[in-house]
Amino acid sequence: MDDLCFHRYRNTTTDACVICGDLTTMEPPKMTNDTPLPDTGSRREWPTGAVRDASEGKPNITEVYPQAILRLAKRGTDGASKYSSYNWCKGIPLSAYVNSLNRHLMAYLAFDDSEDHLAAIMWNAMGLMYTEDRISDGVLPSTLDDLNDWGSKNE
Repeated sequence: MDDLCFHRYRNTTTDACVICGDLTTMEPPKMTNDTPLPDTGSRREWPTGAVRDASEGKPNITEVYPQAILRLAKRGTDGASKYSSYNWCKGIPLSAYVNSLNRHLMAYLAFDDSEDHLAAIMWNAMGLMYTEDRISDGVLPSTLDDLNDWGSKNE
């Protein structure tokens, strides 16, 4: 069945979009006080007696180093000051991100401390993820995927 939405978030049990709900119709889910919370059928329970839905397959944000996120955000703030807010969302070719990421990696490996190269590497990796996702969603043009497919025959 073709998806009727472009959201990336799916219920792992039903494959339904967690934003749109049932993908067999174009109608969004009708939320009422009677609408149940999503339920995996599994539970976590603590010695205190508290119970929550299972967490398998869900991102564990506590695994992310908070200072890395702050440095990434600082990189974005500086970029917004230099260019404009959300300039990177307009669409930048994947090769531009790959080239910049690698330049920053080489500068880091050369012990260049002129800027936060690790945050720049993260920023470019995030830009790659965003652009790939938006190309996949049909929001950005596929021409932004300008990376050479080294696995194919280049004729």
